[in-house]
Amino acid sequence: GVTNLCLSTLENPSASKVRLRQLLRQVEKEFEAVLLENVALRKELERYGGLNHPNQPHASTTTSKLRAANIFPMIRNRVVLRTGNQTDDLIFSSTDQHRDVIWDVQIGGTDDRYLGSASADKTSVIWSRKTGRSLVQYQGHRGSVNSCRFSSFDHDFIATASGDHEVHVWRYSLDDNKDDDDEDMEVIAQTIRSPLSTLRCDDVLSCADWLQRDQIVSASWDRSATLWQVETGASLRTLYGHDGELTYVSCHQTKPLVITSS
Repeated sequence: GVTNLCLSTLENPSASKVRLRQLLRQVEKEFEAVLLENVALRKELERYGGLNHPNQPHASTTTSKLRAANIFPMIRNRVVLRTGNQTDDLIFSSTDQHRDVIWDVQIGGTDDRYLGSASADKTSVIWSRKTGRSLVQYQGHRGSVNSCRFSSFDHDFIATASGDHEVHVWRYSLDDNKDDDDEDMEVIAQTIRSPLSTLRCDDVLSCADWLQRDQIVSASWDRSATLWQVETGASLRTLYGHDGELTYVSCHQTKPLVITSS
């Protein structure tokens, strides 16, 4: 690139200057975007680190450290540079839908023909496993979508957990036969903006999973897991035991067993 630039400078100095100005403007825009994101992340850190309670200094320090332990990996992931390294057995790569970190992925749907993804860009996307095309985008959350789970009982229902303190249960409708059509045909992704059911918690939700056909367990930063009745939106039971914030939950498909991590 430098060699070409030097040659073009000799041949056409004015065109080279215009090109340089364009490149400098692009760099300036990128730098401004990084600065703005840095300011937003600093505010987020201050919000999580500034929960000091005058009567409980030790508890507030512990809480701040726990929250920082969750936030710092997120910041680190946001600044990782994209590389071009790909294995030979790569089937497809999603590059045109999510605009921020992807926290979670899952296979599901009828005959496991779909992929679900959850992203910090506040959306969840359903993809075709066969073609790699995005089929549905859910835009109902106001915060980062941290997990995405297909129901094992009703395959067209999905539960997403978010930093906006809510679990959303929503339904997608796809013609499974269209997935067998010509892969070169252009498909416009559906957009869903409203959930069928909303489960409201008191803190950031890191994950939620289906326990039974009509029950969901959510994992929260308030160090607890909550068992929900989906149809009524009522919390049936709160599970305690961790000293730190919960990061993940996984439920057995046929037995009343729940695994949480922190």
